[in-house]
Amino acid sequence: MFLLLCSFAAAQETQLTLDPQVADAAGIDESTLQSSFGDALDGAFHTQALDGFTGEMASANLLSTRGMGVDYASAMQRFALGGSLGSATSSGKFSFGGGDSPVPESGFAFQMMVMAGLNLGVLAQDDSPARRFRVYGNAMKAGTRRGAISGEFFNWGAHLQINMIKRRGDKAAEWGGIDLTSGYESSSYTLTLAETYPLDFGGGIWDATGTYSLAANGRTIPVELSTSLRIVMVSVYVGGAFDTNLVAAADNTIRLDGPMTVDIGGRDETLGTANVSYGASGTSAMFTPRAFGGAQIDITLVKVYGQLATTFDGSIGGHFGVRLVL
Repeated sequence: MFLLLCSFAAAQETQLTLDPQVADAAGIDESTLQSSFGDALDGAFHTQALDGFTGEMASANLLSTRGMGVDYASAMQRFALGGSLGSATSSGKFSFGGGDSPVPESGFAFQMMVMAGLNLGVLAQDDSPARRFRVYGNAMKAGTRRGAISGEFFNWGAHLQINMIKRRGDKAAEWGGIDLTSGYESSSYTLTLAETYPLDFGGGIWDATGTYSLAANGRTIPVELSTSLRIVMVSVYVGGAFDTNLVAAADNTIRLDGPMTVDIGGRDETLGTANVSYGASGTSAMFTPRAFGGAQIDITLVKVYGQLATTFDGSIGGHFGVRLVL
């Protein structure tokens, strides 16, 4: 047996232990194997820029829930109830699914939530100042699956929206005035290895097992100004925001090992074993300016909407949903 050790940092190490007879029979030399295995490892787990990738995951998680728990177009007078789903990326190009690989191709987070809202003037007269105040709450915890990687997301939040300048218009067309919205939002997106990960390193397969954990967490206080315009049953809205990120971090731990096999004459032969140990932490900016906009179709009390948002660091997010608004 012979051993290849590639050490990049105290928390980053790849160790390959090979059977020389099988390697010779397969026509594999040390330098070629080291290069091909390293490239495959980076393609699957972003090991060559792990700190940057982890920071991108933190940024994407922060944006993934923005605006999902608030209604910007409906002028709720009593209450609202709805649900939505969406995602965010930090690559500068929006991808709802995050790519085809089990580990996202760049920073990515997926979220779903249910929300409810109440107009604080629900029992007051129509001209009462209390009708300008609306409160919203949201929460959701669930899981997803990306091949060998399982995902879990959790979010909750609460918001107060104040109609600073009154709505104006009639049944045919209406300007929504100016709304100020703020609150508190918490979100997390976690990826873990759920089963053996078969990594093709060029002529061979590494059956990786062990620990893969990528956890992104965010806690934010957003401050938003928005306005809307409705023509008959179609509404559009735009807004600007400034987010204060109290927590904006992600941690990535990789502790994987397993056998490597190669095909020789139509038979799988054990080439050796691989042990991989990596770790990284990443953060996003504490303060994040943001722009957002969306469109909504009003079908009597049912509102179907879609929204896009972007931050000045290049993150892009989008979500859509359905709400019942009175």
